Amino acid sequence: MYNVDHLQAQHLETMQQLSKDQAKSARKLQFQLDQINEAFNELHETLIDSISHATPAHVKAPRIGGFFSQVKGLFL
Repeated sequence: MYNVDHLQAQHLETMQQLSKDQAKSARKLQFQLDQINEAFNELHETLIDSISHATPAHVKAPRIGGFFSQVKGLFL
């Protein structure tokens, strides 16, 4: 039969493990958010560059398919 001290120790161990798991999840999420932010910054630069160098006779939409593939890949 378990005594109170053993149950408290088990509870503390469980809480510490949950804390480690949450910290790991938070680091992973932050890494993904940093990658998304970097991808959006690249997209922004591409769009601004495209708009600022566009002439009426030679307007092309920037290629952003790779950006969306990159973001989608983060969640698969």
